[in-house]
Formats: sequence, C-alpha cells, structure tokens
Amino acid sequence: MSPRRAVTLAVLLVFASVLFVEAYASARFSPDSTGNDDDSSETVPDEISGGGPIVNASTDKPRSYRLPPKTVALTFDDGPDPWWTPRVQRVLDRYGVDATFFVVGSQVARHPELVRRLVAGGHEIGVHTFTHPRLSTLASWRRHAEYSQTQLAIARAAGVRTSLLRFPYSSQPDAIDDSEWDLIREAGHLGYLVVVNDRDSRDWARPGVDAIVHDATPPGDSGAIVLMHDAGGNRAQTVAALDRLIPRLLARGYRFTTVSGGLNAALAHPVLAQNPPASSSDRWRGSALVWAVRIADGVLAGITFLFVAVGVLAIGRTLLLLVLAGRHARRRRSATWSWGRRSPSRCRSSCPRTTRRRASPRPCGRSPPATTPASRSSSSTTGPPTVRRRSSKRSDCPM
Repeated sequence: MSPRRAVTLAVLLVFASVLFVEAYASARFSPDSTGNDDDSSETVPDEISGGGPIVNASTDKPRSYRLPPKTVALTFDDGPDPWWTPRVQRVLDRYGVDATFFVVGSQVARHPELVRRLVAGGHEIGVHTFTHPRLSTLASWRRHAEYSQTQLAIARAAGVRTSLLRFPYSSQPDAIDDSEWDLIREAGHLGYLVVVNDRDSRDWARPGVDAIVHDATPPGDSGAIVLMHDAGGNRAQTVAALDRLIPRLLARGYRFTTVSGGLNAALAHPVLAQNPPASSSDRWRGSALVWAVRIADGVLAGITFLFVAVGVLAIGRTLLLLVLAGRHARRRRSATWSWGRRSPSRCRSSCPRTTRRRASPRPCGRSPPATTPASRSSSSTTGPPTVRRRSSKRSDCPM
C-alpha cells in the first residue's frame, strides 16, 4: 500500500471513529415513565419486593434497607443539565439540603463542571448509566461498559467514585420483576448498591406543582427516598415544587440526607462512604473518555456548520440567478435591445483580403465598341472567354 493510500485510510478511520463516538454519546433516551413492566416476579425474593429501596445483592443472601423515620433522601435523575441542574442546586443550597444525583455519563463528559460543583456543595453522586439505555436489552459486556464509563467520567469531572447505581426506567421495590432482578444481582457482584425509590414525584409528566409536592411527600413519619429529575425536559415545575416541599417537611420535623447518609443512619454505624476519591488511573482514563466525547461533539458541530454554509450559499446562488434572469428578460423585451455588432477594425484584420480589378473609366460620351463577326470568330478560335471565379469563401466584412 502506498503512503498516500495509507494516510487516506487512516484519516477515514479516525473520522468514522469520531462519528461512532458521537452517535454513542448522543443516544437519545425516553423518560423513565416509558419503561415496560414485566409482571413476572417469581424469582424475586419477598424480602426484596417487600423491602426497602436500597438493595444489596452482593452476597448469596440479598438484603434491602429503608431509611429511618422522618428521614428523606431527595434523588435526581438524568442530569447534569446546564440549565436545570444549577437551578435545582440553588434551591437545595438555600435550605442547606444535601441530595443524591444519579448522573448520565455522557452528560457528565459534556458538563464536568456541574458535577464538580455538586460534589463541592456536599451532594452525592450516583451512576445512572452512560447513555440511559434499557439495560435488559443489552449484552452483559455492554452493561458493564455503561457502568464503568460513567465511573470514569465522574472520576475525571470531580475526582470521586461511587457505589450507588440506579437503573433507567426503574421504579419501587414491589415493581422489581425477574429481568430487573437479574440485573440487580449482576450489579451486586460488581460491587454496586442498587437504589430504587419509595416516592415517585412523577415530575417527568409535569402534572403541576401541587401534584408533584403531594406525590413526593411521605405518609406519616415514614422515611423515604424521593425520585425527581433535574434533566430530560422542562423542570420548572420541579424547581418550584422543591421550594414548597422542603419547608413543609422541615416544619414536620423531617431531616434531609443523602442515600449513603440515610443508609448509615439506618445501620447505626457507617458502612458506606460518600463520594470516596477515585484512583489516578481512573482519572487519566476518564480524561481520555471526556476528550473523545468533546472532539466528537466538535467534529459534528463543524460538519453541521459546513452543511448549513453550503446550503445557504446554494440558496443565495439560486436567488441571484433568478434576479439576473429577470433583469435579462426585461432587457430583451426593451426596444433598444441589440446583440451588438462586431468592430469594423477587428473585421478588417480578420477577414481575408481579396483583390478586385477596378473597371477602367469610360470616356464620357463613348459607347462600348461593337462586336464584329471577325472579332466573334477570332474569339471562338482562341477558346472560350476566361471567367474569373469568385472565391467560395464567404466574407463577413461589411461591403
């Protein structure tokens, strides 16, 4: 293979890889409400389906945990979002409330400063996969990649790691089916605690601020993990509902904590650290992942700009042709229109010269000599009269 072909092939390969990364990182997902529920739950232990929202399936005897009474852990899914996450954080910080954010890895790679700000503000980070897929439809290696890539993005963004995992389209403990239970056990063997929820605010449906506050409020004095969203759509109702929910629960004597803080309180001794530091190798690998996503986004933006520019130029050219065509048509219909004439000087220089014998002037008052029989006979004996042939070439010269 020639060096030129090798370079061309390498450039095409890099370009295709960049487009693949962009397609993977920009995978669109539907809201959590659209998840399918499998009614079959024969393999789910009763302790899990009737237990708490924090599931530990790392051992042969899986266990679940509830938060203590009058304890609420606010959790937010699908972020970070550059518009709504800062607004949610401002409300939480105003009341001194710490929350747990289950982040999407591809969004972390695009907005690492938001995750860094959350960690600096005392909030907890959890994994919500890298592209928000339906995990039951993926191969095992792809699920592991979804978890590990999100961990790398978190390590690059905030220098921490997490043991908390929430599946996309998950719900409450009594809604865990057989397929989801298999995923929970697999995640437990990877060292994750799977977190579902006690109260679903249903803010993804935007039912109104009053409805969100009602659905997020735990009954009586029971503790609860509340599910909300800081991305995936317009979250203005979520922000407004927080401004009502937090003061109301504080007035009832509730305290707010993170998921790990609630678990440690339920066990009466700390077993789970909040946002432990990530290793240096994970940070370096996370940097490579984040830059790959950024380069892919930049290339796609450049291609989009190029296509838009070409389209604008093509439209401009078409409009210009229409304007000039109309102007030309009006000039053709004008009475003074002319295609123009060739320059005489140019014509004389380009036309071949022809020599023409001028007739000698006749003396005034004389008639042409008469033809006598002798002259006719002499001319007949000497041959036919010489006829000068005119050139067959046409001349464009004006006469």
